[in-house]
Amino acid sequence: MARTLSIGFEFECLAHATSRDYSCQDRIVDAINLTTAHRARCRFDHYLPGETQWIVTNDASIVARPGECPVELISPPIEDDAGLNLFGPTSQREWKHSIAEVFASLKHLNLWTNPTTGLHVHLAPGIGRTWTLPHLRRIALIFVLLERQLDMYHSPHRWRTSPHTTRYLQSMRRSRFCVGMTNQQLGNFILETRSWQELAALVNPDPARREPYSRYYKVNFTAMGVHGTVEFRQHEGTVELPDIFGWGDTLLVLVRLAIRADDQSLLQLCLSKIKLFDLIALAKGTKWFPGLG
Repeated sequence: MARTLSIGFEFECLAHATSRDYSCQDRIVDAINLTTAHRARCRFDHYLPGETQWIVTNDASIVARPGECPVELISPPIEDDAGLNLFGPTSQREWKHSIAEVFASLKHLNLWTNPTTGLHVHLAPGIGRTWTLPHLRRIALIFVLLERQLDMYHSPHRWRTSPHTTRYLQSMRRSRFCVGMTNQQLGNFILETRSWQELAALVNPDPARREPYSRYYKVNFTAMGVHGTVEFRQHEGTVELPDIFGWGDTLLVLVRLAIRADDQSLLQLCLSKIKLFDLIALAKGTKWFPGLG
């Protein structure tokens, strides 16, 4: 089952506002840089591929009250091999240890979240590598066809219709091209896409119809064009390590299932009445299904 993947996180949260001369972002950067294994810096423009430091920035999507400072902490990608602890490029720690160390360094800042914050996870087939189209199609099969079940793993405010979810966290299954299809039809369309752009236009269409696709979906396939990753945006904002680790592990397990399955077997599995709990057990190798390696 082992297959190396890289995982990176975007933590949206809130900090206590500080003076203009010493911003809350600067305080976070300084705290991380006091650790022995991690480095951080502020950056307020685009995140660059190949980044090896933690990036601390602001986030306009977070609704903050007076005295609150919206911040986003972006981890560098760290490789994960199922069943093994691999070293990261700068942290020299397995990803859970790296995140635990960074959050321990920030404990005195008392970071917190609110319903407008999110936890975003980027997965790729290794640092410096990018997804193949067959892998992307199969990831889409799981996360589009089983979207409703996956919603139940998250707080209702992450999937119920609201101004925030309509703007930043749209449903793929109810998007413009997908909503009128049966699961069988949609699964076939997904498997027939000929590029990541075509896949993104199908399941991440721009609601405003100004562009072919938009990144503001529960799963963002347009991240392929910037980072070579798939971005999972469903989870609510959290600074609780068990929640972070649990969701990261779930994504790694489901994506590894997509990698090792064949197209038709995975489609039939997603069309069946399988429960997500059983799918995760299957992905972990504790259950068996024909056509899955």
